[in-house]
Amino acid sequence: MKTWFLIFSALASVSVVRGQIKSANDIYRVKNGSDLTKVIPFEERFQFTRFLDGQVLFRNGKMSKAKMNYSLVHGEVLFVDAKKDTLLFNDNDLIHKILVGENLYFYTKGHGHVHAIADFGGIRLGKKQFLVRMGNEK
Repeated sequence: MKTWFLIFSALASVSVVRGQIKSANDIYRVKNGSDLTKVIPFEERFQFTRFLDGQVLFRNGKMSKAKMNYSLVHGEVLFVDAKKDTLLFNDNDLIHKILVGENLYFYTKGHGHVHAIADFGGIRLGKKQFLVRMGNEK
């Protein structure tokens, strides 16, 4: 019975996520060497409309705070450092979890940062969003 509930929950979540997928008309053409930020609007490059207060909880128990947002271009959480530069995390194996606002992210090898959207008694359902490169044109 528990297995069927998890399968049903996963399928229901997939249909909800599919409803949020952009239409085929949301295709951006970026010339090789062009600045992506001039072609794709901010709202389409990030999950949140602005960088939110975030926390990184490390495996050694330490914590760090910064403004953060989830980048759909990179498929990873980005943070703003003291110099106001936007950076990717480079030692993800040392990170236990990341909170962006009230959103929880975990790092998994091969998949990067995954948004935890539900918890079923220790089994988490995650969502991974990112922009897809659809090929090259001449």
